[in-house]
Amino acid sequence: MLFLLPPSFSFFPKLAQHMSLSKELRQRIRAHRNALPKAESQRAARDLAKRIVALPIFTAARHIAGYLANNGEMDPAPILEQAFALNKRVYLPVLLGKQEPMGFAPYWPQTKLKPNQTIAVM
Repeated sequence: MLFLLPPSFSFFPKLAQHMSLSKELRQRIRAHRNALPKAESQRAARDLAKRIVALPIFTAARHIAGYLANNGEMDPAPILEQAFALNKRVYLPVLLGKQEPMGFAPYWPQTKLKPNQTIAVM
């Protein structure tokens, strides 16, 4: 099927408007997350961990990918702690180079991390 669009039609203004709205929404969500009391954020992370650890896919998994929470993000640490307790392999994202795609590397609690911009790398 072919759709003919008038010459004056452009996706770019709509795309720019969408990107602007998306950025604004991300900023509002980040501000809301950062306004939560630390105890409430920690409770939410523990509650989420209980739900995820109970999932059959988590129980069956031998490898778990996670991240280090930043800027008010939901902290997956309780999930990763359970993964370690269940002898699962845990991986964190790593930056391999400026022009390289992000990868994942094995992570253990004693792994030494170094900062790279706003995320930790091994």
